Amino acid sequence: MSKAMKLNIPISERDKIEEALAKVNGKAKVFTLDFPGIVNVVNRTDRIFSKFDATAKETTGATVEYRPRGPRAKSYGYRARSTAIVLKLRSGDWHLVSAIEEHVHPGQGERFKIRVKPAAKTAMMARMAQLVDVFPQERSSPE
Repeated sequence: MSKAMKLNIPISERDKIEEALAKVNGKAKVFTLDFPGIVNVVNRTDRIFSKFDATAKETTGATVEYRPRGPRAKSYGYRARSTAIVLKLRSGDWHLVSAIEEHVHPGQGERFKIRVKPAAKTAMMARMAQLVDVFPQERSSPE
């Protein structure tokens, strides 16, 4: 049975986050998340938003779903306990809103999914498209 926790802990409250993760992770340590792992997810997400020149208005309410990858070795013959989290950006501050025990299988990749409002995605993609140009079409030579 998986241990699910619905939460609302600001990322600045390390002790509360570590306590919640300890309840979800139990004794497992290898494929689970700890506080530094969550900070890495937040930083990774913020870098992506930065690359898209996302505004605070666009990112407010954004969520990130994350679960670490599974074991690399195929010889690891069974599933491993892991942690899946959901973070939500509220008023400029990330909050841990969900933590659940999941299992990962050998070779299974990480889950990293950012969700924003449709208008925010459209605006970010439009800005990114301005940075990309296409090669002019080559003219074919007459034969």
